[in-house]
Amino acid sequence: MRNIYLMSAALVLMTMSANAQSMKRINKEATAKTWVETATPQKAAKKIATRAGELEANQRYINYSYDESYVWPSGMKGAKGTLSLGTIFYNDAFKKYEGCKIAGARFFLTAPIGNSKVTICKIDDKGNVTNAIVEKEIATTQLHWNYVWFDEPYTIDTKDFYALLPFYNYTPEQVESEKPIGSSGTYVGPYGFLAFGDIYEDGRDESKWQWEPISAGYDGSNLMIQLIIEKEDGTFILHDLVMDKIAAVPFAKKGDKQVLAFTCHNEGRDNITNAKFALEMDGKRIGSFTYSKDNVAADQYKEITDADYTNIPVRLKVDDAWTTGDHKVTIYPVEIEGKAPEGELKNDTLTTNFKVYKENFDRTKNLVEFYACQMSKYTYFADQVLTKTAKAREDEDLAIVSIHGERQQVNEDGSVETLSDVFTVPEANKLANYSTPSDGSGAFNRYFYDNDVINYDKALTVNMAAQKASDQENVVSMLNTIINESAAYYPSFSTVSIDSKLDDATGKLRLSIKVMGKLINQYQKLIGDDARLTIYLTEDKVKGKQNTGGTMAKPTTHNHVLRKIVTGTLGDALQTNGNSYENDYEVELDDAWKSQNMHIIAFVSRPMKETEKDGKTALASAMNDLWVDNTNMVAVGDSDLTDISNIINWNDVKEVGRYTIDGQKLNAPTKGINLVKLSNGQTIKVVVK
Repeated sequence: MRNIYLMSAALVLMTMSANAQSMKRINKEATAKTWVETATPQKAAKKIATRAGELEANQRYINYSYDESYVWPSGMKGAKGTLSLGTIFYNDAFKKYEGCKIAGARFFLTAPIGNSKVTICKIDDKGNVTNAIVEKEIATTQLHWNYVWFDEPYTIDTKDFYALLPFYNYTPEQVESEKPIGSSGTYVGPYGFLAFGDIYEDGRDESKWQWEPISAGYDGSNLMIQLIIEKEDGTFILHDLVMDKIAAVPFAKKGDKQVLAFTCHNEGRDNITNAKFALEMDGKRIGSFTYSKDNVAADQYKEITDADYTNIPVRLKVDDAWTTGDHKVTIYPVEIEGKAPEGELKNDTLTTNFKVYKENFDRTKNLVEFYACQMSKYTYFADQVLTKTAKAREDEDLAIVSIHGERQQVNEDGSVETLSDVFTVPEANKLANYSTPSDGSGAFNRYFYDNDVINYDKALTVNMAAQKASDQENVVSMLNTIINESAAYYPSFSTVSIDSKLDDATGKLRLSIKVMGKLINQYQKLIGDDARLTIYLTEDKVKGKQNTGGTMAKPTTHNHVLRKIVTGTLGDALQTNGNSYENDYEVELDDAWKSQNMHIIAFVSRPMKETEKDGKTALASAMNDLWVDNTNMVAVGDSDLTDISNIINWNDVKEVGRYTIDGQKLNAPTKGINLVKLSNGQTIKVVVK
């Protein structure tokens, strides 16, 4: 399993020689050694200077966004000789400062490191690294920020470089503290922490030294080094608000409150303490709100800086008059510190869409698609996590399918190994390709969990393969959050009822499946008239080998094993009649399957649309448009009709009697499991909610 640290992949970027230095990329999937030792993050040792700080009105800092309040004390224990520690700044960061000068720099230490030197090199688009364009010796260093001012500042010409590489020197053997390096509490930007020097323990010679990406902190961390930009004529804009990202709960119910959140940062010189924002709905202004310490709870308020992206929540009352379906909301600043916005205004507006609805159905079950492989130890650990997750959800609301198949495994030495599986269903390989999982990962209601730390691959799946018991409990908690969030964010606009019959009259066991359900009024505007029905057949108590952590175990019991996709792999169109649908199928069961251990899983979802790209079929749908609307599961040969009215018109079948599970006659539907006797002689189970 790939390490959760964002910078743990061995992305070797640059090879240096004495005079000219060239950059090259090697196997980026190789597992990197984590050279940085980190301690628990701590508050900055003393108050950090404001962004203006020691600077003049015509000066400002430029840095990757990170939280300066907390610092990871880090160190290069075991490394020998003098090291260089730096960060890449691409030329996009400098375009608004064309013609300005890089007058100096500063870097943060959690303990003094003696003398040092700050250097800046250029990198071109071919990966060549030049000799120093500026450098300055530092006789002594101190705890906190260390400043240098260059004797001959560099004038910024973004056509002259692809990126800049500022770095400072550090000799671990000469420093008392094992963790003197200051890295930030967050990871932002490409290669937030790079090191060059004798950082390996294999005695390689200097010609093989390379700039290495370093993992520091919990999820990767930025080296705290900043450049000081100086404008010769005039001053920098004091407040330049940039609107970054906006997110909205995808569905909002009439009469409820819609929850929005947006992030912004300040590219001006001074922090923003007060900002007024306007709200528009479908192009019409509907109100405004003010972000300041007087309007925001103390624990949620902080000044808007470029030290991090300020996250601002917005709660919007959903008007009953708003029509069902898509709506567009727009947010933009109208006042900053009591004045009209300054700077670049084209990045001041954020827009997002969400759907409004009036009513919905209860979600019957939550779909879990578990991507497994017999030969992978990560499947074994992920299965443990999934079992614990199901146990924690006492209402048994999970419909689990284990989709086995051939997987690519990246080993600890960086090699890639192909793993086979006897339970592979070939047509399911497309699902694996489109979900882009690693073995031991799972999709939950096909909900796209857009989290940079947990889901750094931007896949439909999340990795579940935690090995330690304590880590497994953390993953169980995360999975419960994802399941609950998916169900809350995506209410159900369809029902899924399943009726099945087994017939062996021909000597072959045949299974008839009828899936039917109701659709909400105006469902075309909510789940879409291109929604798909997918049906899986699974089997429990299947014997087969399994890698249990490095060795192949004796026959192991496998549950939820996918045996067949009854519909098309990507689902079938709903056979609708007004606001209801009914799809029928017949399947011949394999003689090796044990029907008494099998289940039918049926679900309605947004479609996986395909396109042709470079001669190959590829996924055309956005990851956030594949969500499952509703799911149900029954044992093969059983039925679960959540609403008897769904079947009234099926071959003119009528209800003739209703009973409790222990046989007592009922005069009306009663909450719980009802046994319903039909006019065709069949008795079915009905769940009344």
